[in-house]
Amino acid sequence: YTQYTHIYTQYTHSIHTVYIHIYIQYTYCIHTPWHSDDEEATFDPVQRKRAVKVKHVKRREKRWDKKDKKEVRRHKQKQKHRERVKHSERGGGGGGGGMRQCLGPGCVEVARAGSKYCSEDCGMKLATNRIYEILPQRIQQWQQSPCIAEEQGKKLLERIRRDQQSARLRLTDMEKRFHELEGIIAKAKQQVVQQDEEVNEAEGDTDTDLQIFCVSCSHPVNPKVALRHMERCYAKYESQTSFGSMYPTRIEGATRLFCDVYNPQSKTYCKRLQVLCPEHSRDPKVTVDEVCGCPLVRDVFQPTGEYCRVSKRKCNKHYCWEKLRRAEVDLERVRVWYKLDELFEQERNVRTAMTNRAGLLALMLHQTIQHDPVTTDLRTAKDR
Repeated sequence: YTQYTHIYTQYTHSIHTVYIHIYIQYTYCIHTPWHSDDEEATFDPVQRKRAVKVKHVKRREKRWDKKDKKEVRRHKQKQKHRERVKHSERGGGGGGGGMRQCLGPGCVEVARAGSKYCSEDCGMKLATNRIYEILPQRIQQWQQSPCIAEEQGKKLLERIRRDQQSARLRLTDMEKRFHELEGIIAKAKQQVVQQDEEVNEAEGDTDTDLQIFCVSCSHPVNPKVALRHMERCYAKYESQTSFGSMYPTRIEGATRLFCDVYNPQSKTYCKRLQVLCPEHSRDPKVTVDEVCGCPLVRDVFQPTGEYCRVSKRKCNKHYCWEKLRRAEVDLERVRVWYKLDELFEQERNVRTAMTNRAGLLALMLHQTIQHDPVTTDLRTAKDR
């Protein structure tokens, strides 16, 4: 009985549907006037324009409807994305009302908010297990083939050590020159002034029309007093600028390098050479009976073993020769110390790179895949 009742219901429903369609078509035929071809040809143009306008309005309405639908879809997608983000921040993603289990080994506790573990101990245990599991295999892979960067680092270390040794020898040589110069200056001060040489020198410079220009102030100067003028002019302009550092110089075994006078206003230490600093050091006063004492040379470079015995006040040819010789030696010593410091920094960087290359973090994060098990040496014949 139930089966026949269902069939009867479907049949009556289909009949009603057919009747409704027939009724709609009939009413449409009644209300729609029939026109012949001639009547359509004589249709009012005003009505045609109105019909076209209505079509355009309908099209615009359809376009706006499409845009509104797109905006609604975008809004729904953004809202879904926000809900997912909020759900993930709350710790959702699994069952249990948004709570997540700790990933620690053997732990069944709930993970903390914004973390995968319930405590730091669980995270450390999992990291330790990973190290014990992965690290031995990585060490074995590291030892199977030689590392090119490691061998290059060893060669670079050998070269740096050779350069350090040569720099130390150079520094020892400059320290020896420093003490030799101090001995020469002390020996030159023991000489006695000769009046004959003083007179001969004064008479030799008879050309008073010749003039040269100062390299600092560009004023014309007599060649007889050119060295004295240039030295004083340079010191005057040099004292207008300052060279400072926040830390004093601390070099073991080094004497008389930098000025290192503390400036409380700028809170810095002066880093000029001590013998050349015009700001914090002045030339000592020259007495009447003090001799020049400059070592005389032949052919520019060959020392004769004799000294200039003209009075130091009147000797324009060797003005401030002690200061310039000391500055030359000190400047060379500073250059060697800078070179040693640079070499020490290079050695430290190379050693740090070699240590980190086979370290725990590097072995865990990086891996070299050797596709050919027979060829263990990955270098080319040229690099070997």
